[in-house]
Amino acid sequence: VYGMSILLYEATMLPFIRGMTGLYTGLGNRVAYSMGVLSMMGSLMTSLFIASERAIATFRPLKYKQWVTPRRAIVLVTITWIYLCTVVPSLAVVQYFRVADEDRLALVNEIGHVFPPLVFDGFITLHLYLPAAVSIVAYSGISISVYKQTKRNLLKDSDQRALRVTKMSMVLLGLLLVSWSPFAISHLFVPIPHLFEQTENFILYKKISTSTILLVSAFCFVNVIVYAANHKEF
Repeated sequence: VYGMSILLYEATMLPFIRGMTGLYTGLGNRVAYSMGVLSMMGSLMTSLFIASERAIATFRPLKYKQWVTPRRAIVLVTITWIYLCTVVPSLAVVQYFRVADEDRLALVNEIGHVFPPLVFDGFITLHLYLPAAVSIVAYSGISISVYKQTKRNLLKDSDQRALRVTKMSMVLLGLLLVSWSPFAISHLFVPIPHLFEQTENFILYKKISTSTILLVSAFCFVNVIVYAANHKEF
């Protein structure tokens, strides 16, 4: 999804169409932004599902097989992506038709301009940072629980596999923090240069921004591969 957004976005940034984009290119620019956002939202929500699965296995082991099944996992992930792919681009299109006609011809260079202000400040931000925060809290609780059990030698032989998978989750938590920190810093605390007034700074910012997003995307691939390799049911 993010790869598609990159291709669409870069197509709208070609030098010969800057400043005279036309309606379809202006709309494509906004949809490209929205696709990049929904890919980030989807990856974080997937990480939240994995953290929740590990939390259930750690704190409710007797209920695990009853609550967590491959069928439920497939249904949950499918519904999540259908929901994101339907709602997020729709919000960008709604905002596109709310702006003045002359603004529709311009290319946006700031993600906050793609969505209605309240939607971006509430809906988008909530879907980005709440799953990350909950995942960190869940993994931290799992780490503390496993550490206490290990220290007290309470783990039985049958629990060793659960311990191994939980340790794997701790590795994924570390990767999550390392991969998302540059993205969060660059998008929350670094102002975006203007496309036409600060072209060189804007190009540099886009290179840095793209690098941080690629780092996040790399984590998404590693996350799924590592999890699947250590969890035969999925």
